[in-house]
Amino acid sequence: MKLHQLIIERKRPLDKQPYRFPIEEVKAWKMIARFCKDAIPDLNNPIVRGTRGASSTATVQLIHGAAGSRKSANTTNYYTVILDKVLTPLGFPKRSASIICANWKNRKHASGYGEMYAIIPFDGVKIGVCPNYDMWDTEIKLGGWTKTIQRWNREFKYMGVRDSDTYDKMIEILELKAESLEDMGWKHSDETWMKAFLPGLADKTFKDAYMKAFKLTTTKEASYNDGKRHEVWIGGKCVAIHMPLFDTMMSRNMTEAEMYGWDEED
Repeated sequence: MKLHQLIIERKRPLDKQPYRFPIEEVKAWKMIARFCKDAIPDLNNPIVRGTRGASSTATVQLIHGAAGSRKSANTTNYYTVILDKVLTPLGFPKRSASIICANWKNRKHASGYGEMYAIIPFDGVKIGVCPNYDMWDTEIKLGGWTKTIQRWNREFKYMGVRDSDTYDKMIEILELKAESLEDMGWKHSDETWMKAFLPGLADKTFKDAYMKAFKLTTTKEASYNDGKRHEVWIGGKCVAIHMPLFDTMMSRNMTEAEMYGWDEED
């Protein structure tokens, strides 16, 4: 990809930008050096992503998470709807338009999803950090009860929330259900967590819980590389390099002069 082409892509409206497209191997380091300076000190411990069907994709790509659209894979979509509504206004990347990745410590888990790619975010790109190795196993406290997101998904489904419901519809359903349970005198102790979803409380309950659970960072802070395993999600532009090639490129030990040798005609 030529530099002027990249600049044009950055100026396009988001809905007109491609989610991913291939770039030439020879340009990868130069692009990283120009647009991903903050990630360079941590290149030995990059963010990674496992990708199925990698044989049909380019070895080196430019990916823009925010230009795509995703629905929670292998599970219900409730937590994605909640995260989009609660965390996006705080500067977090939109979960439904993001690249789901893992930090280097969590690379073994990421490898279970397919061929491994090193993911090098552009400078300033926001990164959401899960407290655990997988979103499913992230614990959220609602109404005094602490459960994994996977278990909360089951609870929401049991309470009548549908997978296609919006955040506002989810709030409406849960508040009506909580009001009904209160009218019946809270007969079952395992439903008392719903007291936090009585009319007027549901939105605040979600915001208080989810704001505490997740962190926001960038490659400059790199707080995702804290020695623990984390799932992360990224909404901005990233260079993605197939791991075998990335290892080869790293072993070349390119000099700073070689990396920064960008030309308008490249």
